[in-house]
Amino acid sequence: METKNELRFVLDDVTYIINAANAAPGLEMALSLAPMLSELTVKMKDDGPHIDDLPIGTIFAHLADPSVKTVRDYLIAQVNVSRANERAYRFSDHYDAHMNEFPSHYFPVLIKSFGFQFGRFFRAGGAAAFLVPDKLRSLFEKAQV
Repeated sequence: METKNELRFVLDDVTYIINAANAAPGLEMALSLAPMLSELTVKMKDDGPHIDDLPIGTIFAHLADPSVKTVRDYLIAQVNVSRANERAYRFSDHYDAHMNEFPSHYFPVLIKSFGFQFGRFFRAGGAAAFLVPDKLRSLFEKAQV
């Protein structure tokens, strides 16, 4: 059962449970990404702000940045994995084995985690639409994320 402190979704019969992290460190993580987010183009739509243009060069330029790795590790540490007939486990504890078996799950899990953890800092959780670029969101919606 999903609560406001967790987000559950399924990919290929694997259930991912994202648990809400402590807010204070989460805010620091979000703020550490400010240099990268400053280059995004935000456009207003009927349901609020959306990021239409995905500055892929900006994202790639920051992938090696220590703050991005710290945020990625922080997000992955909040995810548990549940599979039929297996004991649930923390994604970060079985990262290599899980990634070898389900490499296509990495970005959908990271993006869902990003929206869930950092969306809490915006009123009514409305940041999910704001923090995930439209092009990226539509790509993973097609993948039933």
